[in-house]
Amino acid sequence: MTIVYLTYGVPWPPDTGTRIRDSALIGGLSGLGVQVHLVCCAKDETALPDLGPLERICHSVTVFRPPARGLWRQARDLARGFAAGRPLAMHPFHYPELAGIVAERLAQTKAAILQTNSCFLIGYVDSARRQAGVRTVAQFNDLGWVQYSRMARLPGSILARTRAVLKAWLMRGWEARWAARFDLCITANPDLRVEAAENGVDCDRFALLPKAQSCDILFLGVMGYPPNADAAVFFCRNVLPRIRAVEPRARLLVVGHAPPDRVRQLSSPAVVVTGSVEDVKPYYEQSAVCIAPLRAGSGTRLKILEAMALGRPVVATTLGCEGIDVAPGVDLLVADSPEEFARDVLRLFADAALWHSLARNARAKVEKLYSWKVIAARLHREYLSLCGAPADVRTSL
Repeated sequence: MTIVYLTYGVPWPPDTGTRIRDSALIGGLSGLGVQVHLVCCAKDETALPDLGPLERICHSVTVFRPPARGLWRQARDLARGFAAGRPLAMHPFHYPELAGIVAERLAQTKAAILQTNSCFLIGYVDSARRQAGVRTVAQFNDLGWVQYSRMARLPGSILARTRAVLKAWLMRGWEARWAARFDLCITANPDLRVEAAENGVDCDRFALLPKAQSCDILFLGVMGYPPNADAAVFFCRNVLPRIRAVEPRARLLVVGHAPPDRVRQLSSPAVVVTGSVEDVKPYYEQSAVCIAPLRAGSGTRLKILEAMALGRPVVATTLGCEGIDVAPGVDLLVADSPEEFARDVLRLFADAALWHSLARNARAKVEKLYSWKVIAARLHREYLSLCGAPADVRTSL
């Protein structure tokens, strides 16, 4: 089977959720014999990464660097977009040259499937319509309207909340309408009522760690993402003081790209804000507990799956562990109020038996359900079904 895999940005290095997901899925599919032709829209990259790791798992890698659009070209492309029925939100991501590259790749490779990795790229489905027999798959890491509607409920300025409400309203209309043009839509979050190809974790790379002899608490994620920044601030203001009142050695490690000023200002002897780091493993190693105190956002939390694979007990809000098949109290602890959250972190500090039980159960769960090899095999079966493979072929994989 041959597919053309269209991504927004180059999915390397694997240092963000989207890059981790795309590079892992591509590697898993390649390992199952799928020929992957990767096409990347490198709109925001100031410098390209080393493409060698991607070239080793892809049949070909094509990187498109969008040209500058002057006033005349902006007006022309907008007019063409409106004529084609594309919403304004797709305009910054849609280029006729890239549409031509996608169509050319589909024709040259005789690909069976075109897959896009972002809701803002789903306008390129029209490139597949030029090729007879090509099936189309739209991947939604988040459903935009769900994400923005939740962000609208976060504390913030009236302007920011109004903007989020407007984006949610607009995306709820066009996201569903354009998704209907695809043969299959997949999402990382099975709770969002779209066919699921969940996020996963590299269980070989993230091997079980011994128990840390510390009271460090780890919150890891892209801090430039507003729901993560909100979660860090919420935890520091409402939960950490309750924990430190009982356990003064407790310290929070906030690790992730692009922390805004409101997160950097949390820095203190009790809060370490690192910004971007080359390797997250040392922070997992030194932490006794991992947290996901999210109050907004959507998708499946890659960092929770990493923590579970490493045997690091997790305390999360209900929203923080959304989309993961876990049993509260068995695989992780779920707490939605500051009092409950502080209580559960303190329980893990004090109760070694509970700590080890959660660590063992969490590791077993990700090995069974969330290894990238398992996720890629499941997606491969979806591809085969989409292309009409007999049921006995699909179930033998």
